[in-house]
Amino acid sequence: MDTVSIKAETPSVCVIILSYGSRTEQLRKVLEAVLKQKASHVIIVANDVISPTLKMLDDYKRNFPMSIEIIVSKKNLGSAGGYAKGLSSAIKRPFEYIWLLDDDNFPEDNALTNLFGAFSIYQKRINRSKIALQSLRQSLPEMIEIFNKGYHSLSPRPASFIGFHVLNIFNNLLSFIFKNSLNAVSKNEKAPISLRSAPYGGFFFHRDAFHNLGFPNPDFFLYADDLAYTLNFTSRGGHIFLVPESRIIDIDPVWNATGGETSNFYKRLKILSSKQVYYEVRNRIYIGRKYFPGNRILYFLNKFIYLTILGLAAIYYRRCGRYKLIYRAAREGESGRLGERDLEI
Repeated sequence: MDTVSIKAETPSVCVIILSYGSRTEQLRKVLEAVLKQKASHVIIVANDVISPTLKMLDDYKRNFPMSIEIIVSKKNLGSAGGYAKGLSSAIKRPFEYIWLLDDDNFPEDNALTNLFGAFSIYQKRINRSKIALQSLRQSLPEMIEIFNKGYHSLSPRPASFIGFHVLNIFNNLLSFIFKNSLNAVSKNEKAPISLRSAPYGGFFFHRDAFHNLGFPNPDFFLYADDLAYTLNFTSRGGHIFLVPESRIIDIDPVWNATGGETSNFYKRLKILSSKQVYYEVRNRIYIGRKYFPGNRILYFLNKFIYLTILGLAAIYYRRCGRYKLIYRAAREGESGRLGERDLEI
């Protein structure tokens, strides 16, 4: 293994990497990239990982005893629980900044340096306890769309059902008919791009902001906990800015990315696992009803249309069991029943 020197420089930053399962080689690449940047300390949360991953981490720990910390959980804590473990350790130390990464978020050269530069600009006019930054994830269609537009649309639309809204159909039709005129967005490349929410991977903030962020809610377990975590921050007066100069490459495809060419109907019925579908639907429903409730009648109209289309698709693909799971997840999201579930499917 190649050794890389790491220097504790000012400003100091603690990078928290959440690892899960068998992604040993992905984690190795990310860890090497992080060590080449100006990180003062790296915490790896080994969340139910395989033995080869633990052995690899032990090797790194021996080479960088003062720079690397390993937190092992034999049980899958989910993304919220895993990041909460890392944050609980990081916040006890005197590091100024915290940067969150998944084990397949490969940061390009100067990704961290460019975050420092952007933060120094924003803190001149905003208290650093109210600032968070987000690296550009090029594999996320919704993030690329935000970057191209130069702004973050209100998402999801109030009263939508798992992101579905009847008005979106009309807007998509207009976008198709008047494609050139509607997509020709004029924006100042240097203008800040403010985000309403952000994913964990690439999320960067000063330790002062932790008092407003707190810990992720482990009851979400698997999906959309980062959405709830960052929405809670912005809804209380926090600001999240996209930093296009800080770029991250996702080594593995992002299963929960929205947008792209594959419809969410097809993904939920045919591509995603039962576990992924259940937590994705339940948690997105819960967040939508909490932060974007909108008109109740319109919500039930969107729900009726979505479930009708989904039901017809389920019959066509012979996935009626999956339809029942999605319906159950939606009901439990509406009633606020979070936490880990025994799906038995």
